[in-house]
Amino acid sequence: MITSYSILILDYNSYCVMSDFKLFKENTFTHPKYDRLKITQFRLMFPSSYVPQTSLSRPLWPEMSYISRDEEERQHKVVLENVNTVLAKEDYGRLFAVVHFASRQWKVTNEDLILIENRIDDECGDQIRLEVLLVGGEEFTLIGRPLLGCDLVRVEATVIEKTESWPKVHMRFWKRHRYQKKRSMYIYIYIYIYFFTC
Repeated sequence: MITSYSILILDYNSYCVMSDFKLFKENTFTHPKYDRLKITQFRLMFPSSYVPQTSLSRPLWPEMSYISRDEEERQHKVVLENVNTVLAKEDYGRLFAVVHFASRQWKVTNEDLILIENRIDDECGDQIRLEVLLVGGEEFTLIGRPLLGCDLVRVEATVIEKTESWPKVHMRFWKRHRYQKKRSMYIYIYIYIYFFTC
């Protein structure tokens, strides 16, 4: 018995789709136009959907296997124990942190000075507690989702100077209006990093 199939032919160089082939019992194919064409290497291909498979429809990497909540908590405790042992030895080298302040992210270390061109309400000598996104050292790195807990790490900053910049005029055309900004504020902040073991 002869059955008609739509078959994907495996060529040595590329894949090509050909239809109207006749399937015989000896697993060879013939085409009405090419009587002597016989192909033995083949693969049947049935579309799972009418949407073509692209790199955007499915990722190139294998799917991740999700771990349970208990396993995640156990791994979290193991990581915290390792970090606590490093902090107890006080052999962690110079620490660094990524903090969020004044609508920007800053990579800071202990006793750093950062210059912010913005206005804040704090006066000179005031202490500021910063939001911590990441903390790391030579042996470990802790990444928040999105922030690290307040009981784990604390990054404090001290406002040491608030000065105005040199006169800068920013003009913008606005019909029948006048707009200019004479000066901008520069703020110098001194950073301290404090760590607390959990």
